[in-house]
Amino acid sequence: MIRTLLTAATVVVTLATTADAACSGPGFTETLPAETRERIDTAAAQTPYGEGRLWQATRGDKTLTIVGTLHLPDPRHEPLLVQIETRMETTDFLLLEADAEEERRMSEAFVTNPEIMTMPGPSLPERMSEEDWQYLSEEMSKRGIAPMMGSRFQPWFLSLMLSVAPCAMQDLIGGAPGLDKEIEALATDANVPTASLESFDTIFTLFDTIPLEEQIDQLLVTIYPEDLAASMHISMLNDYFDGYVSRIWETAVVAIERLPGLTPEEREASLAMVELLLIEQRNRAWIPVIEEAAVEHDHVMIAAGALHLPGEIGVLYLLEQNGWTLENLAR
Repeated sequence: MIRTLLTAATVVVTLATTADAACSGPGFTETLPAETRERIDTAAAQTPYGEGRLWQATRGDKTLTIVGTLHLPDPRHEPLLVQIETRMETTDFLLLEADAEEERRMSEAFVTNPEIMTMPGPSLPERMSEEDWQYLSEEMSKRGIAPMMGSRFQPWFLSLMLSVAPCAMQDLIGGAPGLDKEIEALATDANVPTASLESFDTIFTLFDTIPLEEQIDQLLVTIYPEDLAASMHISMLNDYFDGYVSRIWETAVVAIERLPGLTPEEREASLAMVELLLIEQRNRAWIPVIEEAAVEHDHVMIAAGALHLPGEIGVLYLLEQNGWTLENLAR
């Protein structure tokens, strides 16, 4: 859904020149001391369902195939796609974070009702100091976001855009499909019907619960420096394709400690907010959707961002609590 939001935003905002080079160099975890890497590995190992991108869940005569996706194009998707294509032959329904119809609705809403992602009242430069606005403008420009257009975005939405490494922005908003879109294409070819796990405006509603000034404060203090953002992106890709899904989150926990100007309490609050709004609340809302689909269909495939799978608030654990038996098909 995050890639969908950012891609659809290009309908209503003109992007400046984006970064020329793909992310390169060592990953973030490669630069860490051994004891910190061990801390990440230990926390990841203790996470339920922390490894694996392709799972099967069974209950009675019903089957679910659950895919942890990456919303970015990458040739390394191919081996997993081969397995998914095989399982698509027996799938009779596909659930995605946002299928083509939901993306169409979102794009249409952005054009007809752009205020759904823009702030009411004064713009960002009117709400912050000149120094803060200049810093924010520079970070937007690095990611190809025209500052004066970005100045009207909801702070939470701008924060999502700024969470992307400048070197990765072109891939995110470019036309090449990520794994979720590749899976949807397989379903289309196999005449498998699709639906969305949630409405496109779900995230808007969740973030509307945060006061505007608090969103602006969070926006200013949680922008990763360009080199850190690039190395984090590389580590995220490496961990994803190695199947160490929970390590992606645990690495982010360590990375946020590198941000200047945040107290331990502020770091914890920021991570807790992201986990609650972007992962937990959505996961819990998806379970009834999945269960309803399983009543109507014998074999349902679910494709959602990989970070929705692990942990005690993850989709896999929540399904286990509902009596499903899980099997890891591919790390």
